[in-house]
Amino acid sequence: GNVLIEHNVFEEDPIGRPLAIQVIRSTHVTIRNNLILRSEAPVLWTSSSGVIENNTIVTTAGSDGPDRLRGTLAYLRERESLIVRNNLFVDMRGFFYFSYVCQPTCATGPISYAHNAFWPPTPDFYRILPGTDSNFVDIQSFDNLNAFPMFADDSLFYLQAGSPLIDAGDPSVLDVDGSRSDIGWTGGPGGVSYIYEDFAPLQPDSLWTWGEGTIVAV
Repeated sequence: GNVLIEHNVFEEDPIGRPLAIQVIRSTHVTIRNNLILRSEAPVLWTSSSGVIENNTIVTTAGSDGPDRLRGTLAYLRERESLIVRNNLFVDMRGFFYFSYVCQPTCATGPISYAHNAFWPPTPDFYRILPGTDSNFVDIQSFDNLNAFPMFADDSLFYLQAGSPLIDAGDPSVLDVDGSRSDIGWTGGPGGVSYIYEDFAPLQPDSLWTWGEGTIVAV
């Protein structure tokens, strides 16, 4: 059937369960406006079409073994489609992996992977699961970015004034106040309307310069 998972906080409990959300063979699944903390596998998505949008995923946990896959894994069957947008990934020790669940000659439907933000910076916004033929995974990736989120509160993970994630989401998705969507769990029509607090800038941890002749630029 059609499944909606929204407005939840998932956090690794003392027992250490590593999986936050597991999707298995539904017609259409929407996962939005969730805060997922310290989960080895924030989402395990298998054989469904749907949307993963406006979630904040912070600090994946888990084993450091060399063969251990951490992160979000999405497996699609023939022609199944998926939209992944406006999500914020912070301190991820894994990646967003894509693969398929079918014969090696099948192909997924279109996967739109856009307007997601990452911190610390990563050269790989997503990866194809090892052993998967990338020719059969149709990923349309665009407008993803590396950006320091500038949280105002590390328990609610609200954004502060000046955050590069404000009004940086999919322009077709609007916030509660009618502006362009913020990236993260507070953005989108199911997000939170709040006043951005304006804090003093953080102290720089380094200074970069370059010189040419007698000119030095900072």
